[in-house]
Amino acid sequence: KLILIIIGIMVIGLVYYAGVRSNSVPLTKTAPTPTNSSSLCNRTSPYDNPPEFDRALSLITQRFQQTNTPLGIESAKEIDSIKNCLDIQYASSDNEMNGAEGVVSFSSTSTKDRLKILVSPRYEIKDDILTAILVSHEIKHAWLFATDKFKTLTCYDNEVNAFKFQLAFIVSLNKEELSSLIYRYSNTNSSEVEGVIN
Repeated sequence: KLILIIIGIMVIGLVYYAGVRSNSVPLTKTAPTPTNSSSLCNRTSPYDNPPEFDRALSLITQRFQQTNTPLGIESAKEIDSIKNCLDIQYASSDNEMNGAEGVVSFSSTSTKDRLKILVSPRYEIKDDILTAILVSHEIKHAWLFATDKFKTLTCYDNEVNAFKFQLAFIVSLNKEELSSLIYRYSNTNSSEVEGVIN
């Protein structure tokens, strides 16, 4: 029930912010591409991620840039600073996920140059918007790991940061993408959208 309340608040917030954004910033206006001057990643090329994850990264960065706001530009720079170190793969099975949709591995399989993100195999049949929403949350966890900021945060604060980043991405979606999400939430089993924000 709490998840449904949170989703409801997010949908109301999305509708509100979409209206505010549509009146103040044209959707076609794009901010300059951030430079990788403050890279946290030593790799010069990205990992071989499935194409849908590369599309998700591209969509997230593009939408943040198009907001043309300090938060959007800063968020795009965060992604740019770690993008070559993001190793995003599907888990071998849902059992490996322990009920999660996506996880950042803070174990021996992750280093600052290999930020391992596992995604539930159920996302192989999801569209790019839902995949990007999920990945945006995990990217913030990976960025916090790469900057060592996760060491000074409580588990709760770490999640708050990831949800704020995820919500900022959702708000940056264009009208058609937001309408698609709202339509799906209103007209389908809400578990499809609900799982993305857990």
